[in-house]
Amino acid sequence: SRKTIRFLIEMIEQGWRLLWVDPMLPRLIRNTIQLALESTAIALVLGLPVACWLAVGSGRVQRFGRTVANAGIGLPPVGIGVYVFLLVGGFPFGRFWGVGMHLMVLVQTIIAIPIIVALATAAMLRLPTGLLAQARAFGAGTPRLFVFALREARLGILTAVIVALGSPIAEPRATI
Repeated sequence: SRKTIRFLIEMIEQGWRLLWVDPMLPRLIRNTIQLALESTAIALVLGLPVACWLAVGSGRVQRFGRTVANAGIGLPPVGIGVYVFLLVGGFPFGRFWGVGMHLMVLVQTIIAIPIIVALATAAMLRLPTGLLAQARAFGAGTPRLFVFALREARLGILTAVIVALGSPIAEPRATI
């Protein structure tokens, strides 16, 4: 109805005005963006090789790894945050990690790695049947096969990156 639309517009206008009043807001936005970018970058570096290995291989270990990665997406962010804090919050780790940005990046990286691994593996498994076997037949070794699989599944990997970037923004309670 018109009243609802008018109310929503007034709320948006009020929020926009308050946005520029809070002196902590620019720092909060900068820290959130930094957290999202750093944790996603680390998760990509650690997760993409694992995803390639899980997608290219076909043994029991790879099937178990895909199951673990898919289950890891459902881990509760607050639980991970508390668990990591309890693990590294004490002496001697507490001096370095503290409760600052380092610990938040670690927690968000732990949350993002299963997302990257599961979605990138799924994207590579969805490649046309026989494409990777054809690359092997033409003499592609394991490193070239991994690069080929990453290149061919780039849209699925981009999806994984977007989801991993959204995780620190959508789940702020994991790092508080």
